Amino acid sequence: MAVSSFQCPTIFSIPSFQCRSSRRRFNPTAGMPSPFTGGGRMSSMILRFPPNFVRQLSIKARRNCSNIGVAQIVAAKWSNNPDSGSPPAAAAAASSASAAASAPAAAIPPVALNGVDEEVVAAEGIREIGSVQLKDSKPSFLSSDGSLAVHAGERLGRGIVTDAITTPVVNTSAYHFKNTAELLDFKEKRSVSFEYGRYGNPTTIVLEDKISALEGAESTLVMASGMCASTVMLLALVPAGGHIVTTTDCYRKTRIFMETFLPKMGITVTVIDPADIAGLEAAVNKYQVSLFFTESPTNPFLRCVDIELVSEICHKRGTLVCIDGTFATPLNQKALAFGADLVVHSLTKYIGGHNDVLGGCICGPLKVVSEIRNLHHVLGGTLNPNAAYLIIRGMKTMHLRVQQQNSTASRMAEILEAHPKVSHVYYPGLANHPEHHIAKRQMTGFGGVVSFEIDGDIERTIKFVDSLKIPYIAPSFGGCESIVDQPAIMSYWDLAPEERLKYGIKDNLVRFSFGVEDFEDVKADEGGVMILSALLTSVGINLGLCFLFFTLYSILRKQPGNVTVYGPRLIQDGESQQTNAFNLERLLPTAGWVRRALEPTNEDILSNLGLDALVFIRVLVFSIRVFSFASVVGIFILLPVNYMGTEFEEFFDLPKKSLDSFSISNVNDGSNKLWIHFSAIYIFTAVVCYLLYYEHKYLSSKRIDHFYSSKPQPHEFTVLVSGVPVVSGNSISETVESFFREYHSSTYLSHVVVQRTDKLKALMNDAEKLYKKLTRVKSGSISRQKSMRDGFLGMFGKKVDVVDHYEKKLEKLEDDMRLKQSLLAGEEVPAAFVSFRSRHGAAIATNIQQGIDPTQWLTEPAPEPQDVHWPFFTASFVRRWISNVVVFVAFVALIILYVIPVVLVQGLANLHQKVVSQVITGYLPSLIYQLFLMIVPPIMLLLSSMQGYISHSQIEKSACIKLLVFTIWNSFFANVLSGSALYRVNVFLEPKNIPRVLAAAVPAQASFFISYVVTSGWTGLSSEIFRLVPLLWNFVMKLFGKEDDKEFEVPPTPFCQEIPSILFFGLLGTTYFFLSPLILPFLLVYFCLGYVIYRNQLLNVYAAKYETGGKFWPIVHNSTIFSLVLMHVIAIGIFGLKELPLASSLTIPLPILTVLFSIYCQRRFLANFKSYPTECLVNKDKADAREQNMSEFYAKLVVAYRDPAVSASRYARGISLEDPPLLRSNQG
Repeated sequence: MAVSSFQCPTIFSIPSFQCRSSRRRFNPTAGMPSPFTGGGRMSSMILRFPPNFVRQLSIKARRNCSNIGVAQIVAAKWSNNPDSGSPPAAAAAASSASAAASAPAAAIPPVALNGVDEEVVAAEGIREIGSVQLKDSKPSFLSSDGSLAVHAGERLGRGIVTDAITTPVVNTSAYHFKNTAELLDFKEKRSVSFEYGRYGNPTTIVLEDKISALEGAESTLVMASGMCASTVMLLALVPAGGHIVTTTDCYRKTRIFMETFLPKMGITVTVIDPADIAGLEAAVNKYQVSLFFTESPTNPFLRCVDIELVSEICHKRGTLVCIDGTFATPLNQKALAFGADLVVHSLTKYIGGHNDVLGGCICGPLKVVSEIRNLHHVLGGTLNPNAAYLIIRGMKTMHLRVQQQNSTASRMAEILEAHPKVSHVYYPGLANHPEHHIAKRQMTGFGGVVSFEIDGDIERTIKFVDSLKIPYIAPSFGGCESIVDQPAIMSYWDLAPEERLKYGIKDNLVRFSFGVEDFEDVKADEGGVMILSALLTSVGINLGLCFLFFTLYSILRKQPGNVTVYGPRLIQDGESQQTNAFNLERLLPTAGWVRRALEPTNEDILSNLGLDALVFIRVLVFSIRVFSFASVVGIFILLPVNYMGTEFEEFFDLPKKSLDSFSISNVNDGSNKLWIHFSAIYIFTAVVCYLLYYEHKYLSSKRIDHFYSSKPQPHEFTVLVSGVPVVSGNSISETVESFFREYHSSTYLSHVVVQRTDKLKALMNDAEKLYKKLTRVKSGSISRQKSMRDGFLGMFGKKVDVVDHYEKKLEKLEDDMRLKQSLLAGEEVPAAFVSFRSRHGAAIATNIQQGIDPTQWLTEPAPEPQDVHWPFFTASFVRRWISNVVVFVAFVALIILYVIPVVLVQGLANLHQKVVSQVITGYLPSLIYQLFLMIVPPIMLLLSSMQGYISHSQIEKSACIKLLVFTIWNSFFANVLSGSALYRVNVFLEPKNIPRVLAAAVPAQASFFISYVVTSGWTGLSSEIFRLVPLLWNFVMKLFGKEDDKEFEVPPTPFCQEIPSILFFGLLGTTYFFLSPLILPFLLVYFCLGYVIYRNQLLNVYAAKYETGGKFWPIVHNSTIFSLVLMHVIAIGIFGLKELPLASSLTIPLPILTVLFSIYCQRRFLANFKSYPTECLVNKDKADAREQNMSEFYAKLVVAYRDPAVSASRYARGISLEDPPLLRSNQG
């Protein structure tokens, strides 16, 4: 029988090699090590030309014989004749290599073969004794897979005499014998020869050795295609009646072969999920499984199998494990090192790498590969030597190609993950991939293929694929050229849609194989970036909407019938009256409202609107100043640097430029231009800190000025005391009075003990509503019927007069309230509002520990009387503690469940039935999303109200912080960080990776946030002034001739809702200042619009119910510092990714300096926002002492903190009720 393959001496352990004229002898134990293998291989043995051919070959031809495809080039023979010798140079190389590798050679154990053709084994044994094994076979000058891919099998000891660098292509179908004696030596196994082209070729031997070197395999067999390798392997290793286990996700042709052909041989198959370890264990225990065959990563969903685990499970039952590593390549994954027995590759893909050749291979132990080789020699499927040469050529650049493809695929996977038109991305490098943890452990790179699902049906997916300009639509992957296909069409079109779904193949699935094209080109082609013209279109549309809203507002606000919508504050202040008159003369739009909004000075705002309103306006002023400077630097310095970052680009055809052309991503890695960005970051940070310091100083002074100019307020003289100890024989009221008369005798004025009034709240609310309704009915402000029925829903019972009916119900409610008030006389809470004669006295009581036991006599500043949150006092300490835990869990859950409306929006956007109009699919998802965002602030207020705050202002401040955190996390980090919520959290659990992750993710979302500023920012402000919802409600009430029976109320100033929005836009501007300065002018416009609009709304629409004393400003301070530090962290990562490590290192001190500045400001200014200094308190007290009306103020102060639920009824008709006995006030 013929020898299975021919091995050139670089790979074989052959003692010598002579021309055909000599007798051949074979000694399987002789040999010298190859410098590549470290095994007992004869690296110096040269495959020499026959004498007659050598004499005829010119020197020039010999130097170029790699292009000569004649059989005589390698028509030579082997011999163990020691006298035959070798060329001196080769002998010297062999001698040095032998000394270097003798130890590893001795360590190779003998291989026992069973059931394999002896002739084949003999030949294979010659070759494989010195087979390449990565862990001990690398020569000293080859330390990487890339070097092995270039030089393995070729660099030293090549078996063909030629000084050509490239491997010769040996085109021959057979190898001749000089005489019958040589043929007999071959038949009697005294010598070795290829004999026939199907059994081996010197060119393919070089390819096999390269692959073995990369995979760390004893033996490699190459074939005509990847499918040929898979099918021959299955036929050779699985006996008739045997059993195979495979996975659901795999190449369809492989599945077809196993499901349709193998059953004809009685071979059965078990199909499991790639992650179903239990299913694998059950199969190998139930059946006599010959082979577990799977891909890793799989096709097309890129699932990853835990090779080490499945190998351990299978080997316990004697089952072989074969991994198809085509998607991984030997560079990204070495399955044999993790325990697999065999590895299959389609050489057509990454290894060939140029889309110009077919091939396949099997790598593994000598024994197993030899058994497969036996069948291969029978079936054929031989790899053409020209194809082998092309694959060898491709392997020399494989490490460069795969590195680029890994990088492009990884970055594009992150971009696609965040893309609103992509519903799902399949890539093992993403943290949300189900086997990401496995891929990280067993892969050094995640491959160049990304599968993803378009947000749409098959038609939309076809449109997307056809719109791509770079990739070819083709059924392959792994080449230099990018390739894209729809598996539903390319591979499964013969199946019905429901049949395709059984394999998980959806109509919107796309498989994208990234080539070696420039990343930015690929990114732009896939729609990952926005071009400038698209942004300008969006700007134009939103400017039009803003102009429309402003025009309508300027008209509608002048109509007297809309005064409740656009001037409720004016009604409250008596500057305007409600009327339904329509004035035709006021239909001309004007901009006078802008001038009136800008007229009031800061002092006017402070005196008329309060300190909180001034702080709100100063936030906008601060933002305008910051981003005015940032816009100048960004537009005139950073943007030109970015635009000309790669090379000089002329400023023509700008509308077609990608927005990335104006970002830092356009600057070359390592470019000195990045130092301009570095300097800009330092300068910008210094300017922001200076402006922040200035605002601190300004607002602190205004807070003091406001304090001096304001009239005495009850909360300035009052302290809330909790933890009052229970003294036997005394009531809480008596204990409080005794304590403060003794220890604060000179300043104590009075106290009010808090009662448990939760049982009165429902009655009080009902009475309040009924009283307001009765008042409006009697005044005629709402239409009414004269009579009604007193039964169920006013439809049953006897007829009664409406006014009389309401009055009787009100009297009954008052009687019930009076009764419950008397019953609550003894239900005191160990807390009281204690009032003092001076502010200084109250401050002393607040800031000094009152009792020896620090858990008793706890004091804190009292809020304004109308600001008290009375339900706080009815909850026990344990209940408040539990409520805080519940609120924390609910807040975290709300952040996580934020994905629900996103999924709903995506589902509606995917509706493509003909009955669903484009209006619904285009606008309803966005409407639902905005509605969800509208309910978030009330939810935050509800959560904060459950936390045990004593005032509504504290609740609003807490809700403001929650809403800011929610907005930053879900609108910023959720967009820039791809993957699941768990992945987003894990990013921050590994601090060392934060700069790198953010630096890679944040710049990719610049286009999205620029659009966000224009759409949500500009249009959102315009809708704020237009007040669409109140306008529509007012219109509906008038249309149906009904009026709201609720008492007119001025809407409260939405500080807790608007401040987080402003701060979020400030964070965007700070973060993208140096990354994408194109966003800065749009932000500046936003803040300028906000300044005008919110001044108008504060003057005409909103009215504060209570004053916090500017306590929202510390939130602004903390958000600004966080934004700066976030910018610094991203800068550290960016400079690292841009290969400018010195700039990255020099940026590290910047966040530290910023935090130190923050600490200084907190100690210098923020204390003034918590309490007033003694100097101010004493001076103000002295000024009050000179006032004549302080006695009247003290009289009001005594009853200022009575709980409304226990106060005298004010609803009865002419009935004067005495104060209930449970409310006790004491005046000293």
